[in-house]
Amino acid sequence: MPAEDAEIQAALDEGVKLIELVSPVSISGNGKVNSITCQRMKLGKPDASGRARPMSIPNSEFTITLDSVIPAIGQDVILDFLGDKQLDVNKKTGATNIANVFAGGDAIRGAATVVDAVGDGQIAAKNILKATGLSGKFSSESNKSITELDLQQKAINREYGISIPKYSDEHKLNFDMIHRTMTKDEVVKEANRCLYCDEVCSVCVYVCPNLANYQYNAVPINAIVQKVAQADDKITISNLTPIIFEQSTQIITIGDFCNECGNCDTFCPTAGAPYKTKPHLFLTKDSFLQESEG
Repeated sequence: MPAEDAEIQAALDEGVKLIELVSPVSISGNGKVNSITCQRMKLGKPDASGRARPMSIPNSEFTITLDSVIPAIGQDVILDFLGDKQLDVNKKTGATNIANVFAGGDAIRGAATVVDAVGDGQIAAKNILKATGLSGKFSSESNKSITELDLQQKAINREYGISIPKYSDEHKLNFDMIHRTMTKDEVVKEANRCLYCDEVCSVCVYVCPNLANYQYNAVPINAIVQKVAQADDKITISNLTPIIFEQSTQIITIGDFCNECGNCDTFCPTAGAPYKTKPHLFLTKDSFLQESEG
């Protein structure tokens, strides 16, 4: 069931009855719904994704008497007040085809995470300021002044967050608020769990089974990137988009050690693919020549 354990338990606590492996067949009523007919299912063989495909059980239909039906079979954003092309978004700026309108989050991604939505909001905010001619320097550098040792200790010591506080542990069937806001002390305690990912991440270093990713310190620079191409005896050199190194902590991949397992891609909190995008260092000429570019 695609819901968090706490949400399922909360529903059970309020007396909700969950009927699993059941598929609705038809809804009956006369001006107002009065029943729904369902069919029981069983799990069949796994499909291409590895998920067991539900199969109907013949002659297993049954009827549930009810007075309302709430379809909850997916997540989508209904934007029927916009034209088909109006929400085409420039992913680099967040700008839409509508003048002075920016968009992000689930409206353009589908069901995604809060982190994705916050990131889209930051991109849009920066480009709104640029579009209006307001000055402002945007940098990934921060002034939190945490030491490298403290960062490493935060990364290796897991600290669990507090449970969402409730007004009362007593279950009541009403519409009163269940969860209260956190106290100041609770908020501070939660904030102290921050891993300072904006300061230094390096998750790809920790999770690489082949020790192919390394962290190093660099002077912030705008690095010129060039591409060399050879056709017959003619060699051409062209300039690509420069890379801006804002943070002093950077990652490099040792090409000879990387077998492209994708572990760093899986665990990257910013949805990056470090083994593809980070600068590569090759220890031998043979390994360098095996690469298509870089």
